Amino acid sequence: MASANVLLLPEPGSGHLMSLIEAGKRLLAHGGDGLTVTVLIVRPATPESASEVDSHVRRVAASASGLGIRFHHLPAVDPPTDCAGNLQEFKSRYMQLHAPHVRVAVAELGAAALVIDFFATAVIDVAHELAVPTYVYFTSTAALLALTLRLPALAVDSDASDDGAVEVPGMPPVPAGSVPGFLGDNESPNYAWFVYHGRRFMDADGIIINTRTEGRGLVWPTRAPQKEILAHAAVGCFVTHCGWNSTLESMWHGVPLVPWPLYAEQHLNAFELVSVVGVAVAMEVDRERDNFVEAAELERALRRVMCGGSEEEGAMAREKAMKMKAACRRAVEEGGSSHAALQRLRHAIRSGTTTCNGAAPPKETTS
Repeated sequence: MASANVLLLPEPGSGHLMSLIEAGKRLLAHGGDGLTVTVLIVRPATPESASEVDSHVRRVAASASGLGIRFHHLPAVDPPTDCAGNLQEFKSRYMQLHAPHVRVAVAELGAAALVIDFFATAVIDVAHELAVPTYVYFTSTAALLALTLRLPALAVDSDASDDGAVEVPGMPPVPAGSVPGFLGDNESPNYAWFVYHGRRFMDADGIIINTRTEGRGLVWPTRAPQKEILAHAAVGCFVTHCGWNSTLESMWHGVPLVPWPLYAEQHLNAFELVSVVGVAVAMEVDRERDNFVEAAELERALRRVMCGGSEEEGAMAREKAMKMKAACRRAVEEGGSSHAALQRLRHAIRSGTTTCNGAAPPKETTS
């Protein structure tokens, strides 16, 4: 029986690329018989980023832990030049420009399924036209996913309170200061693209979320050498920008956090880690001064986490972190929620069902 070839289409940023490659490894391991994985490589827009991606690909291809993951380089395209610093718009449009090459790859490589980065929802139509099941791989948190799915409704009828807090399913009211900056301006093309992505998520056959949420996704701790550092017994806490890969690694090893969010969805992640998950002690981060933190404020937060029990907030974060460590491991064990979700995904890919709807992408901006 021929193996089912699963194509992975990551956005070329290292955090997205390596996270989706780790997902591919999980798909092939422990029950992945009958599957092959091919990563479609989008060449980054800058030589520096291209060199970094090439290094990642060579390392994975040469590694025994790569499990025979294949790589297919898509033809280069000219990146958009009129995004005026709008990063989310740039990434979305850049992935959209690769749709014709993705179509060719899906047809020539005999894809049984296509797993796309959440910035690449504009290529869903290509897979539907070829009757190939499509899954969105969401590299960030369940909270950002819930907010993104809520955005199409918010764009029509704002659900913010008088103080700017936003109602997000499954979360306490999210303060305006914790909403990702690119979603804070509904006139921005970045906002328009995320509204578009939120609509297109519903056109996919499924969403694979890179989180610990029981029953909804998979736990994929990723990226060395940070993992080895966090695993060391001498590490008592982790001051982090709250990128989701780093956050997962910390929780996998039971290390409490002191969030110092900088950009993208990291302020939302920090809010969730403090107010919902309880594994972190908050700091006062001044977004008006480029996310500046006073030295005394950093010291205060570190002492609360590291004091060994005299501060209730820090003790609770340490306790919650250890509980999260155990929960992460239970999730990926045989019979655990993530293990079961991965088995269902394999079954869905082999069975090859599809759904089909459509939505138009945002109009391009002009400089």
